[in-house]
Amino acid sequence: MAVSLVALSSAHLSCASRKRAQVKHATDYQSVLSSYSEPLTPGMTRKRVEDYLRSKNTEFRQQCCFGSGDNTPDDLTKIGSEDGPWYCSRTNVYVAFKFTAVERHALQNVYDSDKLVGVAILRWPEDCL
Repeated sequence: MAVSLVALSSAHLSCASRKRAQVKHATDYQSVLSSYSEPLTPGMTRKRVEDYLRSKNTEFRQQCCFGSGDNTPDDLTKIGSEDGPWYCSRTNVYVAFKFTAVERHALQNVYDSDKLVGVAILRWPEDCL
């Protein structure tokens, strides 16, 4: 009986600790998101957004397509990593800079004239089965 009680208490404390960590991460991620979404507003060109990121020595990558649904690649900058679901080794957390094409162009190409439509947190599972 005592062993069961200790195991149950330990599981409860572990769950509570995980919940506190999740809340802290969410708060941290929102702070980072605000630091980008304040100076980088919808309507800015991709060139201005990427020049800003480079000026802050922020690494980013382009990946299709989380934004407008028009196959325009978005820019992602990694801000964290979390435990993944059971079938993935981890979930990376990004700030996603979502763009839409202004001019007609080939599928998944990027142009300096692409317009920023939003900045959001993106959780992306990695190394999945």
